[in-house]
Amino acid sequence: MKKAKSRKHSYKPGQVYLVDSFCGVRHKVKIKRLDSDGFGFWATLVDKRDIKRLIDAGVPLAELECIEKYEFFVFDFHVVKKSRRNKK
Repeated sequence: MKKAKSRKHSYKPGQVYLVDSFCGVRHKVKIKRLDSDGFGFWATLVDKRDIKRLIDAGVPLAELECIEKYEFFVFDFHVVKKSRRNKK
């Protein structure tokens, strides 16, 4: 299997990114673990409203209270930008 080209971001577990999806919905994800091949990372949703957006776009998900149960793969080309957190 080919190694991916060098990444334009340096990903670390715990960081939050705004990403695109194949269904056309943008949502925020939190990185759980990196892919060993270098093609992306495994992440979970950050916002509960994103589950509703994905269901409305046709993704077969059950509405659950815990968004941590949905772990999915994000390719490098789906990353839009790093999300900034407002510190108070």
